[in-house]
Amino acid sequence: MTNGKAKSHRINALTGILQFVAPARCRPGSISSRERLDPGLPYLQCVGGVWSSTINVLVRWLPAGTTALKRPPVSLGFRKSFAICLLQFAFCLSVSRSVAEPLAENQARFGSVTGDVGVLTQGAKDWIAPHEGLPIEPGDHIRTAEDSQVELVMAQNVLWVLEPESEMIMEHMEENAGRFDIASGALLGKVDSKRTLGSQLWEFATPTAVCAVRGTEFAIESTRTDGSHLAVFEGEVEMRSAEAATGEGTPVRIGALEEGVMKRGIPFKKLSSYSPRMARRAAQRALLSASLAKVERTWSPHTPHVREELRAKFVPPLKHSPVKPKANFRLKLRHKRGGTN
Repeated sequence: MTNGKAKSHRINALTGILQFVAPARCRPGSISSRERLDPGLPYLQCVGGVWSSTINVLVRWLPAGTTALKRPPVSLGFRKSFAICLLQFAFCLSVSRSVAEPLAENQARFGSVTGDVGVLTQGAKDWIAPHEGLPIEPGDHIRTAEDSQVELVMAQNVLWVLEPESEMIMEHMEENAGRFDIASGALLGKVDSKRTLGSQLWEFATPTAVCAVRGTEFAIESTRTDGSHLAVFEGEVEMRSAEAATGEGTPVRIGALEEGVMKRGIPFKKLSSYSPRMARRAAQRALLSASLAKVERTWSPHTPHVREELRAKFVPPLKHSPVKPKANFRLKLRHKRGGTN
């Protein structure tokens, strides 16, 4: 009985210290390591485990608002148990410091990659093949070959899909905004405005038009011969000329089921129904929604340190002075593209 009481005192003392270490904001009954907590909340919510083959410490999950319980004082004779608790305390402190690191302002990364896709990082000479999860940085020049496409994840609720034989430069990205240059090709996009936090502003510049997206579902296509086409599947997108005499032209709102067309030397057109090319892209909406739903289910935000590590693993360091993105805007592609520069 004496040994049993001593063992019980050890367990009580250990759990008492663990309660002191962990914040009392745990989700009751939550023991899954895969369960994600909202960014910014303390992640050291629940602690416990098995310490050794001789002392089995019960896992205690503290409900919200739990106050410290009265426990027997720790006996100085339990050196081994106390040392293990100190190790746990040190581990908690190290993890809490990593959790406290602020999230990166730019969360953009590659999603699913299909076929021949290349990325030329700012200042680099050689194209590399991106992979899913690789962070995207300003200045990255992305292209897709025939029968290839790539998902570009801007945030948990924002997704672009760059279609085959397309070329795009990432100018600027942050949590709720960004600007991109579409040199040629087509892009489908969706901003889940029902789930996004804060106002959204995503701008897409083509050689003839600028499209401002604030929360909608759309498709953009730009070719040398046919100019820029914007089809809106849901919500509204503002479209304006990129070649007005006084700079960028007056924006025109394109609503759901409408299409805007801007071409050099031809007045702006607003169509009340989709052209055949955009009707084909509208048929891909279900796939676009399914891809975004997958992103939302599996999303995990990155800190600047994590993004730097992921980027360094696959992007070679620069060996010369970086150049501005615009210098690479018209690079010759490896394969031929009909109707592009």
